[in-house]
Amino acid sequence: MLSLLQGKRLLAITRHPRQYERHGIPYIWVSNAPSETAIRPTELAPLLHKVLSSAGEDTFILLDGVEYLIPNNGFEPVMKFLLNLKDNLIARNAGIIISIDPKALDEKYVNMLMREFKRLPGERP
Repeated sequence: MLSLLQGKRLLAITRHPRQYERHGIPYIWVSNAPSETAIRPTELAPLLHKVLSSAGEDTFILLDGVEYLIPNNGFEPVMKFLLNLKDNLIARNAGIIISIDPKALDEKYVNMLMREFKRLPGERP
């Protein structure tokens, strides 16, 4: 995966900002906590706008926390958000890497995500 990201600008959408801070990667913290870097998990449209206003060509979005977005919005709105984000990134010659825990989601949701997003080579099933 690291070779895929070489020379790319990175932006994380995360529930765990410290790991990105340590590596100097800009991030948007998905949280209800009051913070300049945070956006509420229920605010999918503002999150999409914020990401797209920051993403240019050769940007990769690193998204963890899908399992947190789903209970706050429902699967359908989150899937629509992800597809909209993916389509806009493709149009900008940018990309997205989504990290999910398949054990934390219903199998049908995992299957829907897997149909739309490719598994990275060498990643565990």
